[in-house]
Amino acid sequence: MKHNNGDTFEEALKNPAYIAMGSGVFLLVVVLFCVIVWNSSHANKDTLVLNQPAGNTVEIPSMGESITDEVIVTPAPEVVTDTEEELIKQLIAEKSNDQGLVFEPMDDWITAKEVTNLRSEPSTEKGAESVVVKLSNGTAVRRVGINEETGWSKIVYEDTIVYASTAYMVEAEAPVE
Repeated sequence: MKHNNGDTFEEALKNPAYIAMGSGVFLLVVVLFCVIVWNSSHANKDTLVLNQPAGNTVEIPSMGESITDEVIVTPAPEVVTDTEEELIKQLIAEKSNDQGLVFEPMDDWITAKEVTNLRSEPSTEKGAESVVVKLSNGTAVRRVGINEETGWSKIVYEDTIVYASTAYMVEAEAPVE
C-alpha cells in the first residue's frame, strides 16, 4: 500500500517526520484526556465540614457517594473561656473518669494530711499505675466533687481532673494569686 507521497506504510513508519507527528498527536490526545477527567472529577464539588472534638475542622469534598478525595485540615477557632468557673466545668465534662460514680458538686480547697496519691480514677485497683502525682501537705487543690458513699474526692490539679481518698484530705485556704 502506497502513501500520498509514494512511501509504503512500512517506509512511512521509519520516517522520523511521521514518527514525530504521530508522537505529538498521541501526546495531545493523552493531555486532552487528562484535562477532561480532571475537570469532570473536580466539577461541582460539595464540601462537607466536620467539627472534630480535637479542635480541628475537616473539610471533605464529596462527589456523590464517594468522599475519598482530598482532606483539608484547618485549625478551628480557639475556644475562649470567660472565667475560671467555665474552665473547671469544661474540665469536669471532658476529662472526668468517674467510673460510673456520682459525685456531689463541691467547691472548696483541700490539701493532703500527709503525702497522698492523686489518681486518674476513683479506685486503687490499678495500684501505682493510676497515680498521677503525690500531693504534699500544704499544697492546696480545688475539690469540685465528693462521693460520700465511696469516700472519693474529685479534684482539679493543674488543669487535670484527679481523685483522692477524702479520708487523707483536710480543708485548706485558697492559694493567693
